[in-house]
Amino acid sequence: MTASRLLFYLDMKNTLRSAVALGVLLLSFSAFAHVTGPGTTRIEIKMSSNERSILRTSKKKYEVSSAIADIYEDGQFKQHVEVSLNSRGQSSLKKFPRKNLDIKSLSDVKEIEAASVKSKKLILSASPQDVLVTKNMLVYRLYKAFDIPTMETEYAEVVINGESQGLYMVSKGPAEHLLHEDAEIVYRRRYNDYMELKKSDKKLSDKQVSEYKTHLDGIYKDLKKLKGQALVDSLSAKMNLDGYLKWLALNYIVRNGDFLDEVFFFGKKNAAGKIYYDIFPWDLDDTFADKMHIQGILLSSNNGAQKRSERQMMYGFESRLDQAVSEDPAMLHRYFQILQNVTNKLDEEKLNTIFDQVFLKLNPYLDDKDILKNGEYDAVGRAHTANDVKAGFEAKKDLITKHIQEIKAELEIIKKEDPEQRASRIRFKKIGLFLQSIILKLS
Repeated sequence: MTASRLLFYLDMKNTLRSAVALGVLLLSFSAFAHVTGPGTTRIEIKMSSNERSILRTSKKKYEVSSAIADIYEDGQFKQHVEVSLNSRGQSSLKKFPRKNLDIKSLSDVKEIEAASVKSKKLILSASPQDVLVTKNMLVYRLYKAFDIPTMETEYAEVVINGESQGLYMVSKGPAEHLLHEDAEIVYRRRYNDYMELKKSDKKLSDKQVSEYKTHLDGIYKDLKKLKGQALVDSLSAKMNLDGYLKWLALNYIVRNGDFLDEVFFFGKKNAAGKIYYDIFPWDLDDTFADKMHIQGILLSSNNGAQKRSERQMMYGFESRLDQAVSEDPAMLHRYFQILQNVTNKLDEEKLNTIFDQVFLKLNPYLDDKDILKNGEYDAVGRAHTANDVKAGFEAKKDLITKHIQEIKAELEIIKKEDPEQRASRIRFKKIGLFLQSIILKLS
């Protein structure tokens, strides 16, 4: 950490501490001293002891039909709401005792309010493979800075039956959020490019839903039928292609090691009344990864693709859409132009602003013993320390800064090349996609 950044963090910490009332300061030696202070949110959930025991130990999704949630802001009681809740996730359910949760208000009218996030249904993400959910909090804001659709996320300590579960990220459900933001239909992309319908506007008829699905299928048909500028033009008319390429560029910058199925495609009508799709990224705990997703699976499109990744500056080739970007000279040229634009705009000032925003939200929790101790139950396997978390912040920023410099240098080389020089076909892509989808379903 540079001296200037260290002073910045210390100044913020001192400012926050000086603002705490004397009564709160007297609690500074207890487990809840800091988490009840300014800038904090706490969600206390109460359920029967039997349900709590099942929720803690079950390796399958479990629903609690009725519970109570009391929400505190800045140490002050804010809201009492009856909720249902259920555990969520896939591998995390089997491996970790801290559960990701959905909570839903049982009231017909009352929404749950946690900091700036307000909805009938909230997602509480423990994200046990993401230290204090810092990857998610940072990269969501990075996407937002480049106008990629995202949603509000906040920190909150979650307490169940009096026992702290540590620090969580609070957000809305993605499909519900998108429909609230005027989307008419929402699909989640799964493995082998299967599009799973998540939600559609209740006003849509079956025929209209079918039209949206036909339009979405048309995107993938273009990948088979068209090439070059004709492919670029057709895709641009059907979806926000530049937004998708911008997302790929940012994924490469932050090394998003698993993004094939972590994206929603949402459809609505554009200004001309035509069906048009955009994307909504989701679940970012695989960012800052050491390698691409399923890189070790034989015949997968990412297997042995490290050099390809470095030459084409993409961090995954699992989707047929991503493969088309890497194989078609016109698509790859468009991608390089957008990557250049992103790296030019992601300067030191913008990067510092994003990291400072998240640290300011995280800092009030870093002295709380319960929150730090819960690292023992996550992938890291040990209690967190404030110094380790801050060092991790700086390491992530340094990685991005270094990666941007490398990308800019490579883009200067690309400018002198024939546009077709870096486009190359992926071998075994159909059988690879099929095999990897089977393997991942069985895992």
